[in-house]
Amino acid sequence: MAQTSTVTAAQANAAASMSEQEIERATALKYQRLNQETQALVSRLMEVEDEKRENELVLEQVSKLEDDRKCWRLINGILFEKNKAQVVPELTAMISNLAQVGKQINTTLVALKQEMMKLEQAYSSIMEQAKKRNNSQIQQQEEQKSAGGVLV
Repeated sequence: MAQTSTVTAAQANAAASMSEQEIERATALKYQRLNQETQALVSRLMEVEDEKRENELVLEQVSKLEDDRKCWRLINGILFEKNKAQVVPELTAMISNLAQVGKQINTTLVALKQEMMKLEQAYSSIMEQAKKRNNSQIQQQEEQKSAGGVLV
C-alpha cells in the first residue's frame, strides 16, 4: 500500500513537471519572439534615422540656393519638377514625420526591452525551480533505492 502511494506521488510530480516544462517552453518561445521583434525594431529605427539624415543633408544643400531654382524630386519612380520654395516645406515636414516615427519606434523598443527583462527574471526563477525539483526527484529516487530490501 505504501508503494501505491509512492507511485501516485511520483505520477503527481511527473504531471506537475510536465506542466512546468510546458510553461518553460512557452516562456522560451515568448522570449525568442520578443527578441526577434526587438531586432526588427532596431533595424527599422536605423533605417528611419538614415532616411532622416539624408533628408536633412538635402535640406541643408537646397537651403543655400535661391528660391526660384529648379529642383527635381523622385517620387515612386516619377520625376517631378518643383522649385526650392516648394521643396523646402516638404523636406521639413518629412524630417519632422521621420522624427515622430523614430520616437514611436524607440518607445516601443523600450517597452519590449522591459518586457524581455521581466521575462528573463521570471525565466531564471523558473529554471531555478526546475533544478530544485529535479534534485528533489533524484533524492527521492535514491531514497527509494536504498530503502528497498529483500523480502523473505
